[in-house]
Amino acid sequence: MAKIKGICKNIDGCDLAAEKVEQEAEKSNFICSECGKPLYPVNGGKTSGGNSGPNKKLIAIIAGAIVALGIICALIFGGGSSEEPKTAIPVDSTTVAKDTAKVDTVLIQKTDTIRDTVKIVNNNTTSVTTREKVVTTQTQKRKVQSNTPAQTAGKGTVNLGYGTYKGDLKDGKPHGDGVITYTSSHRIIPSNGKYVASPGDKYEGQFRDGIPCGGYWHHDGDITYVK
Repeated sequence: MAKIKGICKNIDGCDLAAEKVEQEAEKSNFICSECGKPLYPVNGGKTSGGNSGPNKKLIAIIAGAIVALGIICALIFGGGSSEEPKTAIPVDSTTVAKDTAKVDTVLIQKTDTIRDTVKIVNNNTTSVTTREKVVTTQTQKRKVQSNTPAQTAGKGTVNLGYGTYKGDLKDGKPHGDGVITYTSSHRIIPSNGKYVASPGDKYEGQFRDGIPCGGYWHHDGDITYVK
């Protein structure tokens, strides 16, 4: 399979990105060999095996998409005052907040005082004596702690209903870097019907409050940039 040259832009976590080293990788696995982040095509996405790269129209579309992604991310992550309305991505709440109830066994001790009366006959004389006996019993009681929600921040896995998300989380939703593996057909961008993933496809990229905001769609051995 032909390989494409690309560079990694994960400057904070990758030496190859900091040195702007060009790497070659197959289209179906177009990621950095050091940090695993997606590569960005260089030289117009031309392949190294003598095959011609994307036509000029496709190059222009990719370049425009990258510029648009930069503007959108600058507005979103830079605290811009004008944010586009966001359509919430449906999340299966039953999997986001799974019950993690914990059952403990508590040992309870109970002390009782038993009194009995004993008649003693001695030299034809009967006397009555009261005795006390302390008895300690032990019982077990199941104590159930209150349910706590599943992990809502940091990294984790979420069942979205149409696929499984794995990556950064915020308030139980995809937020940051992550990957969706689709189990049924679904629009990658809720407000855009142009890109529809099929079962087995993957989307790898950025998320904002549960909504994809730029990344790569892996399908049928190809990689398509979506935003």
